Amino acid sequence: MTAKKKRSSRDTRILIGALLIAGVIAGGSTFAWFTSRDEVTNRLSAKAEYNTSIVEDFEPPHDWTPGQEVNKDVSIVNTGSIDALVGVQLSGKFTIIGAGEGVTYSLNSTALPSDVKSAASLDAVTDGTSYALELSREAAAGAADEITTLQAGGTLIVEAGNPVDPANFSVRSGDDETDTNYSSDGEFVPTDSGVYIFRRTVKVTPKTVDGKETYEETYEYSGYLFVKGSGDVADKYYGFETKTETLSDGTTGATTPFLKGVTVTYNSDGKVTEVTGLKLATVKKSYEDATFVYDAANGKAVAKDADSKILVDIALANVAADGSAAWQYVEDKGFFYTDDLEAGATTAKLIDSVTLDPAVTGDAFLAMDFDLNVAHESVQVVMDGNNEAVPDGVKLFGVTPAATAATELANVSWSVAG
Repeated sequence: MTAKKKRSSRDTRILIGALLIAGVIAGGSTFAWFTSRDEVTNRLSAKAEYNTSIVEDFEPPHDWTPGQEVNKDVSIVNTGSIDALVGVQLSGKFTIIGAGEGVTYSLNSTALPSDVKSAASLDAVTDGTSYALELSREAAAGAADEITTLQAGGTLIVEAGNPVDPANFSVRSGDDETDTNYSSDGEFVPTDSGVYIFRRTVKVTPKTVDGKETYEETYEYSGYLFVKGSGDVADKYYGFETKTETLSDGTTGATTPFLKGVTVTYNSDGKVTEVTGLKLATVKKSYEDATFVYDAANGKAVAKDADSKILVDIALANVAADGSAAWQYVEDKGFFYTDDLEAGATTAKLIDSVTLDPAVTGDAFLAMDFDLNVAHESVQVVMDGNNEAVPDGVKLFGVTPAATAATELANVSWSVAG
């Protein structure tokens, strides 16, 4: 049996907030979206009649799952009375709650270490503190909760830190071995604070000994720390570090219910004499600037974390690197509009949607926020006699625009030269 562990709920949670997205006029300031507030536009004016801003159509998800595409339209609008040239840069930041280093735990302990806090809610995790992962008794209809998953079908060998005779007790998931509703009826429920460990048979190998057919069993171990509540304080279950493996179906990075790095020693009567290597699972919070890669072949920009485990696909629209589309991509600089933006007009759409890449696996994070920063710079078109023209020496994000002066400026090209 396998299961995704280390979460405050059974399903992977992904913390996605609402949208804050703003235009930038000449100064190049950056505002984030996928954050905690919702503000469609925020206009900054260079002067009374010159005003451009970013506009969007976006409704953020609350539980973003790998492969889920979220509509996200981004354009630039010119609400002033003067034509403008515009450019856009993308940047981003990941806030990641992932696995910590773990805390060594002794078999006879009955509470969390004094320097470790409970992470019942991943939202409450702050920097610089060690948090233990609280396991959940909540489950979807017809599914086993995290505690049942850890102990179902196992044999109890350590109860509240004390060895027990494995021949005297086994743990079931329901009323009997045929029950599949995962009810708590007939299920083992701890009563005293301490460590509980269950032995699970994972392989039976037939063999012949002295001419007789017998078999050899291979065991794995699962378990938790139980802290008995009192008064208004509920009972708590905390997880230990578990193994991450590649499953037989090819699933990579899958977390099993089996304890990581644990060695169990028995005496001759089958009772446990020693358990070593036990560690409480902990979490940590980190921040990483996203690295952006432009994937021209697939019409997208990909935001990556440092380990390339978290991939966010930003589907682009109307973009080419050779200036043949409404937006021109200039390597390592950004996206630039290949026409002047007429007063009162809106650019062709630049961003179409965002998707948490299907390749993201369960070991990438426990929870994650992604802030996509969309910054834009703009400059007003000037007049050269009766013709519109690009201002001399102007650069947007370090990129120089060029166009033949004409009554209506068009076919603007962008380069880092000049």
